[in-house]
Amino acid sequence: MPVVCPQMGRGDVMNHLRILVEAFHSYAVSQKIGLQFHAAPEHFEVDFDPELLQRIVSNLVSNALKFTEEYGNVLVNAKVVIAQGQGEQLLLEVSDTGSGISQEQIPHIFDRFYQGDSTPLRGEESSGIGLALVKEIVSLLHGRIEVESEVERGSTFRVWLPVTRWAETEAGNGSDSSIGFIPESLVNGIEERLEMSKPLALVVEDNADVLDYIRACLLPEWEVLTARNGTAGLSLAQEELPDVIISDVMMPGMDGFALTEALKSDLRTSHIPILLLTAKSTRADLLEGLSKGADDYLVKPFDKAELMFRLRNFHLQQLRWQNRPVEPEAPDPLPDSERAFLQKVDAAIEAHLDETNFKSEHLARAVTLSRVQLHRKLTALAGISTGFVHSPLPIAKGEKFLNYDRFDSFRSSLESGF
Repeated sequence: MPVVCPQMGRGDVMNHLRILVEAFHSYAVSQKIGLQFHAAPEHFEVDFDPELLQRIVSNLVSNALKFTEEYGNVLVNAKVVIAQGQGEQLLLEVSDTGSGISQEQIPHIFDRFYQGDSTPLRGEESSGIGLALVKEIVSLLHGRIEVESEVERGSTFRVWLPVTRWAETEAGNGSDSSIGFIPESLVNGIEERLEMSKPLALVVEDNADVLDYIRACLLPEWEVLTARNGTAGLSLAQEELPDVIISDVMMPGMDGFALTEALKSDLRTSHIPILLLTAKSTRADLLEGLSKGADDYLVKPFDKAELMFRLRNFHLQQLRWQNRPVEPEAPDPLPDSERAFLQKVDAAIEAHLDETNFKSEHLARAVTLSRVQLHRKLTALAGISTGFVHSPLPIAKGEKFLNYDRFDSFRSSLESGF
């Protein structure tokens, strides 16, 4: 299944590749590894997706550097070839003088979560995701990938991508590309994000490969924020109030358990469903996470379908909150803490019914939240927005709703144009 929808644009692919490889130059020098890039021709106009190409190059080059010793070499070649029956193709070769891959392992290296016997010489521990992601992207772009390797002699990865010139838009020139490239859609301001229909997910994971894989699973249906540790994740969650949080359990510093406990004890974030990722599946481990307030668990390794199933369940739970019955005898699906919050909002509105200039920012201040935080929390719990109308509260209409079956006062106020 496609990991993302390609966003093809026309541009100089050789220049873009050159910039991507150069992003690794300082790191290679610090590790005493030679890193070179050659292109033939020097410039070549073609359709390409800057982000997908970045993922391919970053995974292959970083992988080569991980397994290459000091004074070794990594060479990246890009050239245009004519494939029989397939026309022009862009051939990208990443070669290293590293530890190599045994013939027994080669058939499995593109399997998701596969980890061979080789241990990286530097950097993060391999998660077995990077090469699987590369293969999925290459397939998405209608290309193919092969590897040739010999133990103690090194490896060469070859990627063939078809050459097309159909795109009408201009591709990014790569001037802002880096190992940590983030699409523009992920760094828009909070106010702009409020107008988007996509749900917002926060992924907290210290392993770059796993983080990239989860993000690829969620895009383009979700907007995704990422954090590499629990402390950064907590700060982002409190500021942005995402619709769901996906967090690894084992992280340095604040781990997933501590993060979950902090989020669930904070009024701003207590309503956000949390999915914990763990390699441990014992009953004791699962109970510990649930006791901290986690809403669900996902055991590694997992695939996209399993992840999306969990997120779909969270969405259904949110719909049950938003459409909870109004009959007194009907069970309330809201947790006690969230019911208490809505009662606090209810009381704040009733206390200011005679104030014609009472606006959403005043209500937010009354419940010790920012307007954006109040908007996102009320949207999650009740399906109601507060952030788009800046006119004063129409008291008369609000009172009419209040007198009809004792509708929640915050609901009636907001529906009357708050």
